[in-house]
Amino acid sequence: MREDEALTAERIKSYIQLLSDISPELLEPALVRAARESTWFPSVADIRGFVHRSHEELDLFNAEKQWHVFKRLASRWHPDVGLMDKTLPALDEAAEYAMRTIGRLSAVCRIGISQRSVPA
Repeated sequence: MREDEALTAERIKSYIQLLSDISPELLEPALVRAARESTWFPSVADIRGFVHRSHEELDLFNAEKQWHVFKRLASRWHPDVGLMDKTLPALDEAAEYAMRTIGRLSAVCRIGISQRSVPA
């Protein structure tokens, strides 16, 4: 919205309608971020952009969190015994799928340290 445009009740209703498909959990942090980072009152497209970026950051955070859980699981796995600590947190669906794709925890633990690094 340009500086010379008024924020009318009609415009507010329009924003509400055009953003109604976004869950409050995603919309609220995006609105806060838009208010902090925007020079002008953000358009609907601008707000949707903030929602998209917030969602991507949340996905990256969750992936990083699951990677740490996976590393803890791998550090407590023994080839003869299996998982030695049954109190560890569970992996989420995406992490479980990734682990099944690479051949379960035992396959990862059999890989040498030099083979675990990802090429640049």
